[in-house]
Amino acid sequence: MQAPLEAPLLPKPRKQTLRARIYDVLEGKGSLGSFYTLALTTVILVNIASFMLSTEPSMTEHQPLFDKIETVTVCIFTVEYVLRFSTQAGSCLTRIKWVFTNFFSIADLVSIMPFYADLLIPGEQKYLTTQWVRVVRLLRLLPPLPYDVIWQKSYKLLMASGFAGLTVWVLCAALYYWVEQDNPDMMYCPDDADKKEGMCWNRFHSIPAAMYYSLLNFFGEFPLADKHSLGGRFVGGFIQVMGAAVMAIPAGALGNAFSEVVEKELAKEEEESGEADGNATGQRGKAEIIRCLDGEREVRVYQIADLSVDLADLWFSLLAFLVATSSAHFILGTVRNLPMKLEELFFLLYALDILATVFFCGEYLFRICFARAPARYVMSGFGLVDGLSAVLPAISYVYSRPLFRAFTTLRVLKLERYIGAFGTFKSILYQSRAVLFVTGGAAAVLWVIFSTLMYYAERYNPDPEMAEHYSSVATSMWVTLLNLSGEAPLCEYTTVGKFISALMGLIGVGFVTIPMGLLGSGFQDFLEKDDEDEAPAEPQGVKQQPEETSFRQLVHKFLQGSASNQVEDLNPWEARAVYFELCIFFGIFVTVLAAIMETVEGFAPPGSLNRDALNFIEITATLLFTVEYGLRYYTAPEATYWAEKGYVSDNAARFGFAMSLPALIDLTAIAPYYLALCGSSVADRYDGELRMLRIFRLLTLDKYIPSVSLIGRVFYKNAKEFQMAAYAAASLWLIFSALMWLTERHDPTQVDDLTMSQRYGSMPEAMPYTLVHLTGDYPLIDYDFPAKCVLFVALLFAVGVVAVPTGLLASGFSQELTKYRQEQRRLREEASSAIEKALRTYIRRRRLRKAAKQIQAQQSVLKELRGKVSKDNPYKLSMVRFLEQKTTFGRVFKKVMLLLIILNVLAVIGESMNWVKKAIGSNALNAFELVSVLAFTFEYSANVWSAPANRRYMFCRRNYIFSFFGLVDLVTVAPFWIQTAMWLSGLQFNAFIFRIARLLRILQLEDFVESFTLLDDAWRACRETMVATGFMALLVWICGAVLFYEFEQDNPAMDGAFKDTFEAHSALCSGLCGSL
Repeated sequence: MQAPLEAPLLPKPRKQTLRARIYDVLEGKGSLGSFYTLALTTVILVNIASFMLSTEPSMTEHQPLFDKIETVTVCIFTVEYVLRFSTQAGSCLTRIKWVFTNFFSIADLVSIMPFYADLLIPGEQKYLTTQWVRVVRLLRLLPPLPYDVIWQKSYKLLMASGFAGLTVWVLCAALYYWVEQDNPDMMYCPDDADKKEGMCWNRFHSIPAAMYYSLLNFFGEFPLADKHSLGGRFVGGFIQVMGAAVMAIPAGALGNAFSEVVEKELAKEEEESGEADGNATGQRGKAEIIRCLDGEREVRVYQIADLSVDLADLWFSLLAFLVATSSAHFILGTVRNLPMKLEELFFLLYALDILATVFFCGEYLFRICFARAPARYVMSGFGLVDGLSAVLPAISYVYSRPLFRAFTTLRVLKLERYIGAFGTFKSILYQSRAVLFVTGGAAAVLWVIFSTLMYYAERYNPDPEMAEHYSSVATSMWVTLLNLSGEAPLCEYTTVGKFISALMGLIGVGFVTIPMGLLGSGFQDFLEKDDEDEAPAEPQGVKQQPEETSFRQLVHKFLQGSASNQVEDLNPWEARAVYFELCIFFGIFVTVLAAIMETVEGFAPPGSLNRDALNFIEITATLLFTVEYGLRYYTAPEATYWAEKGYVSDNAARFGFAMSLPALIDLTAIAPYYLALCGSSVADRYDGELRMLRIFRLLTLDKYIPSVSLIGRVFYKNAKEFQMAAYAAASLWLIFSALMWLTERHDPTQVDDLTMSQRYGSMPEAMPYTLVHLTGDYPLIDYDFPAKCVLFVALLFAVGVVAVPTGLLASGFSQELTKYRQEQRRLREEASSAIEKALRTYIRRRRLRKAAKQIQAQQSVLKELRGKVSKDNPYKLSMVRFLEQKTTFGRVFKKVMLLLIILNVLAVIGESMNWVKKAIGSNALNAFELVSVLAFTFEYSANVWSAPANRRYMFCRRNYIFSFFGLVDLVTVAPFWIQTAMWLSGLQFNAFIFRIARLLRILQLEDFVESFTLLDDAWRACRETMVATGFMALLVWICGAVLFYEFEQDNPAMDGAFKDTFEAHSALCSGLCGSL
């Protein structure tokens, strides 16, 4: 035994075995492990690239090379898998369990087995190919994240929102099937040969077929919008307004959970050390003139007479002017046939462009000469922008090339020194580099996998156009990328292709859009944090009105409607004020609807009943609005707003009211009627346009539902953020427009009677299409490879940035709405007189005491009823226990009902497919329907009978009958009995609508999965914001449709899409939902 002093202080390190060292290398530990990981990643990418190129028809001659690469890489993967198996800890049984339970083990095994399967199966594989499975190797590149945690974080929300989405999806698909199954415009023929042979079908020939196209609508895509019938348009409108928001929850929940887990895992592994500021190069060491050129103010200030001129401000103004003129010269220079009126302007811009080029070249040389490190400046971001935007456009004057001229657009980035919008991108990318790497890697893996699956599913599509887009894996990656970004430019897929594309929309979009929106969301967060709104100043004092109220004050309060009055009040005039407000609402919407229907051809011919009804509505509404306008004009001095603006006298306040925007809108809406009465020639000449002005009466609702007025406040308070975001968006728009012009100006591909060269023949023509793509919409996809690369970069970086102004507006509007509500509440309290305050306090106390007494009485009644039920209705109480699954038979019955609900939904869907109906038989389906209805009827009758003993429905049968579950139970059985009664009475009817109503039984699943109740809670929590933003959307929709109707009704290229306001509303609804 060793002496204590002779014993070692630390135990000797255990020698690591060869097996352990191999395991560490395979897991990427240590320098050798990092090198191995990089090498294996390279081999995987080479293997995938070889596989993708082998599917390209033009690369057939290189197939032997691809086979050799495949053989070598599979051997490497096999050796790696054997090493992983041999280095696993535990017994042989544990290793075998690892083979079939570990995710990456299964991925590795599945990726190498196809190679050996192809070797073992003799002959050429014409009908079965396993090459596509090899793309699973990409899953090895995914980081070892806790995917079970991701699922647990989003499980409950996925179940609830998934059930709601499934319910709405199935019901809308059934309605689509009902209204579109006989629509001739929905007939589809893969090619002309099939059309001659009669091989055509209706796109909505069954409910499953309708489910795919309705799913595209839920994603915000409407590829068949111009072919829908009237009923289909209403179904599509419901999907756009309500359904799309419900269906967006599952994909967003999964993506958000993935992003949160990634951020937490990366935060555990690496603590951010702080961003290195590479731009802090010592401002003091710079020459003063350089500091001025970099935008540093108050360095050199010159006094000219009584005016102080800052050299930095002067240089910025001159720079902005030269950038604008040179960009305008480049844009006009791309126009082939410039109008005569613009030739003089173009010559002036030409001279200014020469001046700007000389100026920028001089500035570039000056900065190089005075820079502390010239080489470092030349290779910096600003140095590259200065050099490329000055030298290459200068060379283009000697050696004319469009590419050199296009670098003129980079001059807009010279303003970055003074605005600082793009300067945040570097810090955003640096701070989010780990999240971007992980999510970007996952998105890339999904992209390649789905591209491969779509290639195998669609390469033999009978539609030549569809097959062309999926002729190889590399070709299919373009459309698959658009699908994963939320777009659906193509929809005529095979059955397997429809399933895969639906899977992309439900799952893939949530993951792939994370890296795409990372830059845009980070930029928006930076702008919102950079300049926080100042807290509103507190009121200095409370102004109280005189105790005695005049008649004008009473009228003014009456016109405020629900803002200052209540229905349940001691004063009956307050209730009448609220009813008058509702009458104004109703009148506005009725006149707007009348104005829309007037434009529909044949709806209201002269002398018809519809024309008389429209005239009556116009006269009545005009008189109502005239009275309201007169009363508001009379009571304008009572509004404190005008006194605060300096209109102290009554006449001045009335003048301020008459010149305000709401008053001008009111006057514009009623003036055309009186002009027509006076026999004005102007009214006769512009009768249609003046009638359309009635649409803008909707803007007057802003007095009651604040929306338009808040937009100005949002822009004013966030002016700096909007300027930076607008500059970034405009710069990217200009640059990408130039790139698309360069790549597509000679493209002869023809799409919809226009070649791509005609669409992108000049900058003014290219800019609208580029802007549409930068908003994330892709109505055109037939681009050359260079243009696809440009749009790929735009999808990654530009789309999120261009959407930042919209995001700022949305978030700012929500904040201003909250502040507005608080401000209005405070003003109402301050404006109340002492008597009114005392009266309102008395009313609140009386209501509170009344509510407390009602609750006490209700509790005592419930207690008495509970005791009475247990004595007098034991059978009903037993039935309640049975229905609430408190007995064994009750639990079994509930599970049987769950099975019946699911089978009924599947039966209705199956009945819409002829082959299913023939295979099962009509008699079997009718017998199953009868059994199901009897079971559902028993359940409904049992609930009605036992409701007086059910505490859930307050021991009242009426509470159950009119509850959500009572109405759902009734709706699921009533159609069958109505159909039976009509059949027994000999009435002719279409039984299909009654069969479709059976799908409503899916709502009974709410007993098992709580979903719509959660959506109801969400609606109550954000009701005010939803109402205000919904009204704003309604204004944009209706007013935009009217403007499109006025300007595009005679445009032959629109194919009648805007021939009347009804058609314009339908077309614009699809556009506002993101499908152009």
